[in-house]
Amino acid sequence: QNYYKKSQGGLIDYYHNLGKWKLNHKLSLGISRGKFNRQNILIVNGNQGPYRLKGRDGESFIILLAGTEKVFIDGIQLTRGEDADYVMDYNLAEIRFTPKRLVTDQMRVFVEFEYADQYYLRTINTYNAQASKGKWFTYLNFYQEKDSKRPAVSSDQDSTDRVILFASGDQSELAVRSSISKSGNQFNPNRIYYSLKDTSVLIQGQLRLFSILEYNDMPDSNSLQASFAEIGPGKGTYQLKRSNANGRVYEWVGYHPLTGVLLGSYTPAIPLIAPRSHSMLMTGVHYNSLEKDKAGFNLETGISLLDKNRISSKDDGDNIGFASRIDL
Repeated sequence: QNYYKKSQGGLIDYYHNLGKWKLNHKLSLGISRGKFNRQNILIVNGNQGPYRLKGRDGESFIILLAGTEKVFIDGIQLTRGEDADYVMDYNLAEIRFTPKRLVTDQMRVFVEFEYADQYYLRTINTYNAQASKGKWFTYLNFYQEKDSKRPAVSSDQDSTDRVILFASGDQSELAVRSSISKSGNQFNPNRIYYSLKDTSVLIQGQLRLFSILEYNDMPDSNSLQASFAEIGPGKGTYQLKRSNANGRVYEWVGYHPLTGVLLGSYTPAIPLIAPRSHSMLMTGVHYNSLEKDKAGFNLETGISLLDKNRISSKDDGDNIGFASRIDL
């Protein structure tokens, strides 16, 4: 029932009596300052960091909200500080462990954090009601995080993007659009440009044909510009080749000829972020006999509704979760 969020809004706290019952109501409405993510850090032996944190949707460059992180090693929460367990760079979203806390790949390291995100307007609404009388105590808790269906800046998303999001459902790997476009009137000789090239590659004994992007060192207005998204090792077909004053140059590395495994970490695509909604309702009743020879009990029931893509109704069949417990 506990949560920690940074938001801006208002809170109403009201106490009153109804007969012999004592009641308390709390209602809050606010706008979230960021998104929440929980990331598993894969430790490399002998490396205390820095380790880069990423956004919930795979964003590589994020700004952490100061003081929102919680770092755990094998379930034990660590303390921030040069003379403590770790140091956090909020601007670069990087964590470094101090010599006081040596880390190995045998440890389970998790970081919970919030990071700045202004793509969708996100509201946080909560309601809490408690009632008590003698040995009885009952409560109801409601919590909701909800993104707007339209981005905060309308130009960030066009009709094509919405069609892709509608068709992707909960599968975020399908919510991408090509970043390749012809330079045309926006041609600038100081930028990085590519050309499409057809190539054939023998993969697991089969000859396959690909159209790949190849760096063009003599571009013109017919050349192609592209942006590359980092999707992780072994998930892409392109790799960073070099960086120069004009930007980064990527090259196609494709697949391993024997295993067919992807060899790159990048893809020429733009990930699309879908608006989400998460609501939780919990209710419970507690009876405490206050006498050793008489038993008490605690009953709690909860329901959760998680919609990973508010634009699409596809894959909505698994949005609802239910749980209950009783302690005697």
